[in-house]
Amino acid sequence: MTDILILIPIIIVALFGIAILIMSYFSLQKLTEGSLKKYAMLVWLALVVFSIGGALRSAQELDILTGSVSTDIEYMFYCIYYFVLLYAVYMLYQMSKQFGFSDKTSMMADALKARKGDSK
Repeated sequence: MTDILILIPIIIVALFGIAILIMSYFSLQKLTEGSLKKYAMLVWLALVVFSIGGALRSAQELDILTGSVSTDIEYMFYCIYYFVLLYAVYMLYQMSKQFGFSDKTSMMADALKARKGDSK
């Protein structure tokens, strides 16, 4: 009975995960080429790698995979996931410099300070 109770949520999560990966991939194809699409593709790739690690974890829960080798492979996928995500965060930082987000943020902060000074 316990096996079925754990199997049902695993199947539901797997179906949702696959649907999200497919839908997000098709959504990414609608973006035009550029920094934002490259960033979004990296985040999507991180999701795929993380999902593979999760699938390996589920396989261990269902006793499909056993042993320390499968655990090592699972953690290898999680390491890849974090490296890809770290690179995506770096790309986001570079995009903020490229598009001048930090300059606009400081300009908005200065404008808000000046507005507060006018209202006194």
